[in-house]
Amino acid sequence: MAIFGSHHSGKSHVAGQLIGQTNFAFGDIFVDGIELKYESKKAFAKMSFVPQDHGLWETFTPREILRFFCMLRGIVPNDIKGILRDLSSAFIMGSYMDKPIRGLGVDRRRKVNIALALIAQPTVTILEEPTRGLEPRTSREIWNVLRYKRFLGKTIIFTTSNAIELEALADRVLIYNEGEMWAFGNAQYLRSRYTKGFYLDVKLKIDGATAEEAKDKYVAKKILFNLFINIIIYAFIVYSLYKDSENLVRFVSFLHEDSELQLSN
Repeated sequence: MAIFGSHHSGKSHVAGQLIGQTNFAFGDIFVDGIELKYESKKAFAKMSFVPQDHGLWETFTPREILRFFCMLRGIVPNDIKGILRDLSSAFIMGSYMDKPIRGLGVDRRRKVNIALALIAQPTVTILEEPTRGLEPRTSREIWNVLRYKRFLGKTIIFTTSNAIELEALADRVLIYNEGEMWAFGNAQYLRSRYTKGFYLDVKLKIDGATAEEAKDKYVAKKILFNLFINIIIYAFIVYSLYKDSENLVRFVSFLHEDSELQLSN
């Protein structure tokens, strides 16, 4: 499930409530049938949390810190080697498992960070902005691991402001804004329920051309395509068109019969 919203919309506050870091005034949280409020230790034993900051000990290597957390989790020593091998393979970390964390880049640190949360096969994993600021290739590798965990029946809850990440991971979406829940459902339902249409702001600029000359020839330099759901989901796509005004109107009509076209110099 994704907790989706813009920056500073309150997503982290919701994640904090789910892990007991922030108090909540009403409602109940159950983890695999265990009520968090009254049996927090049992509930936390089935959960893991990945904060947005890395929080790794820089003198350790990924192998050392993963082994240490395995021991904290009470994993049998004979099983630790297999767990490290599986995590290294899943996150493609073999080339730097024995290198100090201080020398690793942001992408590699984030992989180690998420791997720590998956050590004990938790029932529920909560992640804050799991791939924010990462390269697309690294993001896809992390998404593949999280999708596989979901396939195994694990619950993955994450905050994000990335619509691509939402589509890649979420089967349910909670839209949060200004500290309030605005909508809940799957992405397809929200899109069909709240989409209002297409809005285009087209600005024409012709070097050295007057308004009269522009009537004969329109050259579109930039088109800002803004497709948004009437709450918070939005996306901007930039197109370049080298067509006359007549073709531009046909293009807008093709997108949506009720679209409005505004042209300005």
